[in-house]
Amino acid sequence: MPLFFWAHALISTAGLARTFMTKSGPVEAVRGIDLTVRSGEIVGLLGPNGAGKTTTLRMLTTLLPPTGGAATVAGHDLVRDPAGVRRRIGYVAQSGGLDPQETVRAELVLQARLHGMDWTGAAARAGELAADLGLTDLLDRRTPALSGGQRRRLDLAMGLVHRPELLFLDEPTTGLDPGSRAGLWALVRRLRDEHGTTVVLTTHYLDEADALADRLVIVDGARSSPRTAPPDSRPHTARPPSRRPSSPSPDAAPPPPTPPPQPSRRPPMPLLHDTALIFGRYARQTLRSPFQILFGVLMPLLYLLFFGPLLTGLPLGREGDSWQVLVPGLLLQLGLFGASFAGFSIIMEKNWGVLDRMRATPVSRLALLLGRVLRDAALFVFQAVLLVLAALPMGLRAPLPGVLIGFGFVALLSVALASLSYALALKLPSPQAFGPAVNTLALPMMLLSA
Repeated sequence: MPLFFWAHALISTAGLARTFMTKSGPVEAVRGIDLTVRSGEIVGLLGPNGAGKTTTLRMLTTLLPPTGGAATVAGHDLVRDPAGVRRRIGYVAQSGGLDPQETVRAELVLQARLHGMDWTGAAARAGELAADLGLTDLLDRRTPALSGGQRRRLDLAMGLVHRPELLFLDEPTTGLDPGSRAGLWALVRRLRDEHGTTVVLTTHYLDEADALADRLVIVDGARSSPRTAPPDSRPHTARPPSRRPSSPSPDAAPPPPTPPPQPSRRPPMPLLHDTALIFGRYARQTLRSPFQILFGVLMPLLYLLFFGPLLTGLPLGREGDSWQVLVPGLLLQLGLFGASFAGFSIIMEKNWGVLDRMRATPVSRLALLLGRVLRDAALFVFQAVLLVLAALPMGLRAPLPGVLIGFGFVALLSVALASLSYALALKLPSPQAFGPAVNTLALPMMLLSA
């Protein structure tokens, strides 16, 4: 008898639904899912492309709010306590979520830190997972240099870094060769058999579902609820009979319960901790990028060299001292330029899957924004100091109080515009849509600042 028969339900949904509003009207992506998944099961959601499998997983992992129904995941209400859900689950998206700027080690350590581990514990856990999943020799390799199978093992490692009791896998073997698929199947089985991890996976491959799942749930967007596939309807494959659920004997006693894995630990001041963590990530990426460093240094100097000769002869200010007017205007333009285009990085991370990977962790959504904005503000302050220092030999008179007030004002304005830029980037689907929108907002202010 399967052990999970006696286990408590980790997922329980009733009429879970999602409707998208489009220009042509509402589209019902999921029309009401009724699903129960017990601890220790491997459950396969089987259906064709467009049936609603990924949408269902995105709702269960709190990445997409449901528009109807109710659900409890890992003991937490999906709508009222999404952070509690995220502390207990792992999620591996169909497209992965690897940052091409990072190494395998950096990705694993960051993911562990996002789940509340300190740096020492995160580094140790990264080494442990790398050894377990055959990634030890790849720890210092950047993610674009990995093969398809290696990338998928890294995706799985990041989903397991905090030892979740419930793991969601969205199309885990899409695009893999047969050897890599077989290796990933073996890893999934081992997770359940050795660690008791409950796994919910989506697939449109019947052989994959039959090879891995204890139970199949047919998801069809044209129906109101999934249906559990009976064993007779599945192609015969050789596997141990204990993999399929059986009816309990009246005299059978339930096995002793096993303690559930501990949820992700949260620091005493989570918002401050998470903001510092996100700020550090993007600050390190900036420092490691020669282009960003060169751009950050040259941009204020180019502004000064281009606009300075044009305006120094104009009678600006009480005594014709144009530098007192020119430099504040250049500071304003510098802040507006950098902040207005900050949202492009969000769009790239959306396309890579990095943003969803972070949103599926317990990290505060506000911290994900604040960390980025503070990195942008720090970069602006650095550029502003360079601009003022370069303008001093040219005749700028800069009393310290005035300089500090000017820095503060422009920094606040750039922070506000960067936040607006990020908000636009989260709503707009592509750089082609984002560019014209942010130009409409920023260019008039840049022209007025001149």
